[in-house]
Amino acid sequence: MTGAGPAPAGPATALSAALGETAAQATRLIMQSYGPIVPEAAATELEQAVLEILQAVSTLRAYPLRNSDEPMTVNGRGPGEPP
Repeated sequence: MTGAGPAPAGPATALSAALGETAAQATRLIMQSYGPIVPEAAATELEQAVLEILQAVSTLRAYPLRNSDEPMTVNGRGPGEPP
């Protein structure tokens, strides 16, 4: 067996670590603002919820959009209808 060390950090691991740090920072900010009404025991649960939101945002941002992407109807009118 040769060098069974830790696996190299890939993009997913780096992204996960970055999201974890961002979630921790966001949780600290929330606790600074709302600490008196948020029990300390709920901080871990709060950080997990923030992390889940950040992961969802990351997934949405990964979806490629172009300038031509738009909703089927704009201002309640269908395509080709006069304003």
